[in-house]
Amino acid sequence: MTARLVLDGLSKRFEGRKETTDTPALKKLDLEVEDGELLVLVGPSGCGKSTALRLIAGLEQPTEGRVLLDGKDLVEVPPHARDVAMVFQGYALYPHLTVAQNISFPLEMRKVSRAERERRVREVAATVGLEGKLDRLPSELSGGERQRVAMGRAIVRRPKIFLFDEPLSNLDAKLRSELRSELVQLVRRLGVTAIYVTHDQGEAMTMGDRIAVLRAGELMQLAAPRTIYERPENGFVAGFVGTPSMNLVQVAASRASGGLVIGVSHAATVGFRPESVTFVADAVPTGAGVRITGKVVLVEPQGAETYVHIDTDAGLVRARLEGFGGPALGTRVVACVAAEALHWFDEGGRRVEPPG
Repeated sequence: MTARLVLDGLSKRFEGRKETTDTPALKKLDLEVEDGELLVLVGPSGCGKSTALRLIAGLEQPTEGRVLLDGKDLVEVPPHARDVAMVFQGYALYPHLTVAQNISFPLEMRKVSRAERERRVREVAATVGLEGKLDRLPSELSGGERQRVAMGRAIVRRPKIFLFDEPLSNLDAKLRSELRSELVQLVRRLGVTAIYVTHDQGEAMTMGDRIAVLRAGELMQLAAPRTIYERPENGFVAGFVGTPSMNLVQVAASRASGGLVIGVSHAATVGFRPESVTFVADAVPTGAGVRITGKVVLVEPQGAETYVHIDTDAGLVRARLEGFGGPALGTRVVACVAAEALHWFDEGGRRVEPPG
């Protein structure tokens, strides 16, 4: 069963908003999701990612554009007939029904026989790790178990497309990490097409075959996680993806070294990842792309790595070092970034080639 999804010029404006005309929730989104792909929509709150998901599910109607599933336009198709299953941030379980009854509910609505319902519920329960809890009520389950029930209810339908709207955001960090791994393995094992929405760029990097980065209703970049990280198409993506995020600074030409020095000039904006920062003596090595001088104002040991925050004339610069090493709080430092580690952006924030 194939499941290729195409969003063609998809736009959404919500009536009643003062900014409706100028700032739609979604702006002519063009997107193709291949059969069996796990695509992650990521961006800050209000960027349109959940709106896109609701338009695919049929919970909202687009202002313009099309939603095509295997070539069929779904815009006029009601939600229950779209062959799409959605898992929400809230579990949306029926509190008076058992785990088995919650998972079975979509099959009952489709008049599936009792014997077939029971067989598929047992099969799904084993898939999501709920075999011994089918007789329990939602109130007797942990948050992670409730989310497993919600996922089981979606899986039992055997839809063409799975939609996940920040399903793990209500869980604590450890459980979230565990369920994230389980969810990715589950999607791979089932071989299904899935779209996962999150505001957590770290989650997007670990889960997606490809990542679509949204901002204010517009698609900023669509690419594989490594491409997003190593070649961001604009300053927004560069600053949004990565922990700590990419440093974006103004630079000015240095007559003394022939290289670049962080300063207040608006000659150019360069970006560089914190792991590209190297602390040096006063003499900066030949070939250094950027020279950084400043005072260490914050040191954050993380165990395997340490984040060092440096106050410079151009603002805060972050460095990431291995282990617990690095300069002490309050010291003045000199650091550099190799030319090949720099990302160049024009005044409009678009990626450009480095100057010759």
